[in-house]
Amino acid sequence: MVFDTYTPSQLLDEQIEDTQEVAETIIIDELEEGPIREDFENAFASAVELTHASTSNNSVGQALYSNIKQIIGASIRHQGFYDMLEYELDQHNDNVVNLVRWFRLYASVYLEERIKFEQEFVLHPFKKYRDDQEHPGEEGPTATPGQPDPLLTSMLNLIWKVIEQILDLWLRILEMGEFQKLAKEGELLGEEDYDVGFVDVIHDDQKEGRIKTYSQAELGYRTKFKAPLDFFPSEGDIVKVYPSENPRNEPADGVQLYDP
Repeated sequence: MVFDTYTPSQLLDEQIEDTQEVAETIIIDELEEGPIREDFENAFASAVELTHASTSNNSVGQALYSNIKQIIGASIRHQGFYDMLEYELDQHNDNVVNLVRWFRLYASVYLEERIKFEQEFVLHPFKKYRDDQEHPGEEGPTATPGQPDPLLTSMLNLIWKVIEQILDLWLRILEMGEFQKLAKEGELLGEEDYDVGFVDVIHDDQKEGRIKTYSQAELGYRTKFKAPLDFFPSEGDIVKVYPSENPRNEPADGVQLYDP
């Protein structure tokens, strides 16, 4: 039996090509001429170029991170909820981990499915890599600038898989009818007997944590929850939250995995 073999470079190229097909469909068929389309198109093209450059030069890692943020941010701005990420005047919590969680929350409600990306774990080390480049600390950079860095290159294929999944979901939302979209806005805004959100943090003792809800956005309070729950929570889980009578100070009356 003969097996096809692929080099890491070939696998990355194929992943980028798959993602590019979805991006081109969005640009050509769904987005009107304007700043968001232009920003999305430019950020995507730059991200492709920087990805190829980063396999031999780790110094572009920070710029690549910024372009990937812009790709995801364009989808959020187009759908009209980028302001939900504002935590103080003109300041947005738009690191790549938070952007993806907010997008998954929005898409889960609109598409009526609890969305999770298997490769999402790569976003934390990618963010840390960027942070370490920007603020290297007293010991200096962990890798020689301008050289290949196995840590960065090992993340690229997974990062592009996450981008592809985000764009696939965005395309599905763009193809929805306006009536379908209107029917979901109330659920996002907490007009049911529950709020929708995602697990933002689980404290070290695993007995409690905090949830960001769409209705409160980044500027509002985070809902507290305490163990035991009907499920074992993970950070980033999309959930329904049944608030207490004093939701700012008391734990939620109930938390469930989002199940449309």
